Amino acid sequence: MKSRDYIFSLALVALLSCNGEKQVQTTEKPNVKKAETTIIQSDEKGIVNYINISFDEALAKAKEENKQLFIDCSTTTCGPCRMMRKNVLSKKRCSDYINENFIALHINMDEGEGVEIAEKYNVGIFPTYMILNPDGTKCGEVIGADKNVNRFIEKIKNAAKGISEAM
Repeated sequence: MKSRDYIFSLALVALLSCNGEKQVQTTEKPNVKKAETTIIQSDEKGIVNYINISFDEALAKAKEENKQLFIDCSTTTCGPCRMMRKNVLSKKRCSDYINENFIALHINMDEGEGVEIAEKYNVGIFPTYMILNPDGTKCGEVIGADKNVNRFIEKIKNAAKGISEAM
């Protein structure tokens, strides 16, 4: 009896050691093209080309290039401002739109000329994205943060046409 149990155990171990996969023979049909897929990354990184010059120099550059001025008005302590830079402005489609259509300027509203600009244009909520004409008149603005890149771009387009919106 013990030898029968031993043989049974060996048979059980052999059976369990098999991976249990069935081999299936596949045949491919000749002359059938496989579908090509294109992978589009929706989260491609982009960079807004903020120029590092004064406000007056930026207005002069906007006039020279016949573009409006896009001003990212923020503060160093503004969480929604950081979120927008990380999740919206850093997206390629957003940064490409801004770079192609505007002279971009990032201004800290807590210091330097930012304090005067915030007072002059009545900026008190952050982030605020102002669109100015080359002569310094405010065309429009987008106030607040929104993670939806396409909606943000549409709001910037509207602000450039003179339609101000809050998120």
